[in-house]
Amino acid sequence: MSSETLQIALKHAVDDLGFDVLKSPNLVNILADYHALDVHDPVLKEKKGVIKSLVAENYYDKISEWRNKADTYWESKDSDWLNRFCNKTSLKRTVVEPIADSMKIVAGLKQSICNQEDIEEEQNKKVDSDKRISEKTIDRKKAMNQEEKAVFSVIIIVCVIFIGVLISLIGLLAVLGIFLRNYPF
Repeated sequence: MSSETLQIALKHAVDDLGFDVLKSPNLVNILADYHALDVHDPVLKEKKGVIKSLVAENYYDKISEWRNKADTYWESKDSDWLNRFCNKTSLKRTVVEPIADSMKIVAGLKQSICNQEDIEEEQNKKVDSDKRISEKTIDRKKAMNQEEKAVFSVIIIVCVIFIGVLISLIGLLAVLGIFLRNYPF
């Protein structure tokens, strides 16, 4: 889960479900629905724990309060709060901070560390990737269908040849039977 991917997923979730999604105990599952959680990430479990803990500690309410009051010292308050949070939960600041920053960016308290072009590029990569996967699947199915047709054609040809040989043998036996009846030894 990169910061850019998380920001994109959080933005889409907020656009679709409203800011209250950032307070939802199901936020981890919602982010998974938006493809923000990389199952190959070695610290995925820890990141999920951070998200759940931030929700449980009402982090979004804190940053909303600072935003609504136009608090000029919100950054130092946030830093202090995150330090206390990390000490209390024993979570690493290096894991907590990018997730908290993504929430602040979506809430409008902080400028995005990636520009809009990067976000759009990331979205396009995801769409292109999904499209390529779909195209590969379709191509594989077409190839399988062609292979199945070829195998089916070979089976039919073998069956036709077998039936032809069988009919020829029956005809030969019939001729041989007639011959033996007419000319007994």
